[in-house]
Order: sequence, then C-alpha cells, then structure tokens
Amino acid sequence: MERGGRALTKKGGGRGRGARGALGGALLLLALLLGWRGESAAGAHPQPGIRIKGSESLLRAMEALAEGFQRKVASRSGDSQVELLAIELTLVDVNGGGSNAGLSGLVNGHVDLAMASRPIREKERELAQRRVHRDVEERILAWDGVAVVVHPANPVNGLWVRQLAEIYGKESGLLNWSGLGVKVPGCDGGEIHRLSRKNYSGTYAFLRQALGLEERRMERELHYVETPREIPAKVINDPCAIGYAGMSTQSAAVKTLCLARAGEKCVLPSPESVKDGSYPLARPLYLYHLERPHPVLQEFLDYVFSPVGEAVVRQTTGYLPASEVKRRP
Repeated sequence: MERGGRALTKKGGGRGRGARGALGGALLLLALLLGWRGESAAGAHPQPGIRIKGSESLLRAMEALAEGFQRKVASRSGDSQVELLAIELTLVDVNGGGSNAGLSGLVNGHVDLAMASRPIREKERELAQRRVHRDVEERILAWDGVAVVVHPANPVNGLWVRQLAEIYGKESGLLNWSGLGVKVPGCDGGEIHRLSRKNYSGTYAFLRQALGLEERRMERELHYVETPREIPAKVINDPCAIGYAGMSTQSAAVKTLCLARAGEKCVLPSPESVKDGSYPLARPLYLYHLERPHPVLQEFLDYVFSPVGEAVVRQTTGYLPASEVKRRP
C-alpha cells in the first residue's frame, strides 16, 4: 500500500489530478461501504456489497444486471489497492429461493434487495418495522405474463380462465383431459398431471389469487417443481402434463395455451398482450428494499432502472420494463 500511495501522490509524472480525483472518490466510496457493513479495512474478507435474494422468475434478469453494474464500476476505477477494495465491496450477490425467502431475508435484515413475483404482505411490512425499524419500499421492475403450457401432442389450444381454475382447484371438476372433450395421444388413462411451483413461490401465490383460489382451495395433490425452468422440461416428457411459468421460460418445444376471460377472446401471452392487459395472467414483478437505501444500493437501483438496465431486462427475459406499462396492478 505504501508504494502505491507514493505513486498516487508524487508530483510531475505518474497520475495527474484526474487520477487523484478518482482515488478520492474511491476512498469516499470505501468509507461509506465500510461504515455500511461495519467492516474494518484490516479485517476479514468483506461481505458482498449488495445482497439480493428472492423470486426465481427474476433470477436471470438480476444476474445479468449485477454483471453489468459490476462492469460499470470496474470500468471507472484504477488499479490502486483502495480502488480494488472498493470494487470488491460493490460486488452483487444474487440468489433465488422464491419470493417468500427474499422478503423474509429483507424484513429480517439479511438481504438488501428482495425480488418478488407477488406483492409484499402487510404482516411482512409490520415485521420489518419490528425487526429493523424501517419501512419497506416497493418498485415494479417489469411486467410478465404467466404462460400455461402443455405437451405439443395435446389437441387443446386454449382454456377459459374458469377451466384453469377447475384444473388447479381443490374441488376440481377437471381431473381428466376427457373433461375438455379431447384425447391426448400418449397420455394413458387421460389423467391431467398438474405441475406447479411450491407454495413459497410468488408465482404460485399470483396464480392462486388470479384464479380466485384461496389457499385452502388450491389442490394439494400437485406435481411440484423448484424452479420455473423445470416446467417446460417436464411437460415435454409427459403428454398428460399441464404447467405454468413466466414468459422467460417459454420454449418452442412445448405448446403455450391461449387464455380467455368470460365473454372475451382467447389471448396468448406476449409483450403486447401484457402491455395492454388483455392477457388474463399478466403480472408485475417487484423489487423491495428498506427505506433510505445505502448510497451503493441506490447507485445499483439507478442502474437497474436506467435505459441500459431496462434493455438488459428485456434482452435476458422478454419482460416488459415497468416504464413501458402505465397501469398499476
């Protein structure tokens, strides 16, 4: 550190005023970060600067945003040890686990940013007040459409929303594909194999609400999967299956069904049908953080909601950036 210090401060050759200014900014950033995490510069290996956890539906987008942000920070920094430590402290750690896990981590002070595919509950806001004594702030990152998919051999092309509710409801009147007037090639016995995210998933909670199924009425005998990417993988290998997942997991290998509200036309999930609200399972995807975010987290949020960040979201997932959808949930 001593040799690096002399090189940065000597007059004449070497780094000029611009380099010293960059170092000053890095020192300020470093001081803020160390104060935020309660770390010592001489202490152990620092924690990541920003800890993010939550919805699997947002995982790909957030990983790409984290990479872009870290490249941005690195591109404006030099190679002094202080600057490199500042870069290390702005590292973004992104994990899935589901909306419930992300929001639980946030209100207990274990993560800085929660990804959620459902709105925060009032009891979770109250818990944040009790545990960390701060309010939770909500931002919509993007809009998605939950796609309903079946095996390509399935002759069904669309469903009424009420039929989808009957398939996934506890008092289901639709247990077999014959109830929809079809016979599915390769589906011996004709039983509908209902694939679903687990109940800690925000997508599960959204579907339950959108179909008017309170928790006690959602069928328990479902075939559960951990991540949305498992849905198309399982459907393609099971002619009897039906499943649901966000648009980012859509695959040409499976058939996506159109959905219709009573008295309306059947609509496929697409950026256009999500934007105009004609697709019945259009939904917002959220980011939650505690009020008064730390400057480094605020800088990351500014990047996420910038035109560059919005382009990353669209390119990695196909989701519509929130700025393109004017309506509220």
